[in-house]
Amino acid sequence: MEYSIRQLVLLFCLTFVMNLFGASQVRARSRRRHSRSQIAYIKNSGTAVYRGRSFDSPIIAYLNEGQKVRISLKPYGGSDGFGLFYRIVVNRRIKGFIPDTDVTTTVTSDMKEELEQKKNKRSQTRHHHKKNEEPLKPMYFSSFIGANFASVNYTEVISGLKMSSAVPMYGLKITGPSSFLADAPLDTDVLFSPSPPSYYDLRLATQPSSGFLGLVSSSLKVPLISQNRFLVFYSLGLVASFLKVNLLINQQAFDAQQVELGAVFALGVAARLTRKLSLQADIKYYYEASQYTGVLASLAYEM
Repeated sequence: MEYSIRQLVLLFCLTFVMNLFGASQVRARSRRRHSRSQIAYIKNSGTAVYRGRSFDSPIIAYLNEGQKVRISLKPYGGSDGFGLFYRIVVNRRIKGFIPDTDVTTTVTSDMKEELEQKKNKRSQTRHHHKKNEEPLKPMYFSSFIGANFASVNYTEVISGLKMSSAVPMYGLKITGPSSFLADAPLDTDVLFSPSPPSYYDLRLATQPSSGFLGLVSSSLKVPLISQNRFLVFYSLGLVASFLKVNLLINQQAFDAQQVELGAVFALGVAARLTRKLSLQADIKYYYEASQYTGVLASLAYEM
């Protein structure tokens, strides 16, 4: 095992060095390519880009006045002996030749005015879109629904012995204002594990046990820090647990089922990853027939 780890570390280092060297080579090629060209601007709208150094060569694109392009440092004579042409690169798909009379390396006053108008128009468009967007609501008053992931240190007292184990659980998170409680923000978790806690197999059963564990809780959220994109809170509410276990002890079968009701207290933090997507993390303390803790994380979408 130790030898394989060294191999993996060496492979990682070699890969990192090769990628670093490759990136430096790409940057070097890019610098060399740019050192052989210059920035220019199109003089007239409808300027043609030719495939070759000839006015009889096929036209591959038309450019707009004031458009920024990259051309060769010097012009080349036409292949048929007429005119001078610069090699031009507009983008990855448009590469060809353009007459020297249709480009300039300096920006004229007319170009400056047109470029300024285009810039102002783009700025107004962005401002218009931003103005028309609905303002973000504070996270405390926003409703989200999403996937829930948890590790619950479930605990029981069986025949006077306290047993506990970490149970991975998955389910649903619903959080936000609720009409059931005068629009007060609630935090609701539905969690499920397709197998019982592992202490049944480790300390009780003589053969692998089967069953499931479910937790449903709903808590009233109280903000500590409330912003449009960030929320720190604590919550207090109720929890119900459902446990079913089928196990075999010394060839004797047992079918255990129990339902417990209790209270839950939590500390949590939530943040918007995007305008609609949020991430929430909670530490919960469950108080029922026994006491135990859980760590939850949810990725949710705003409803």
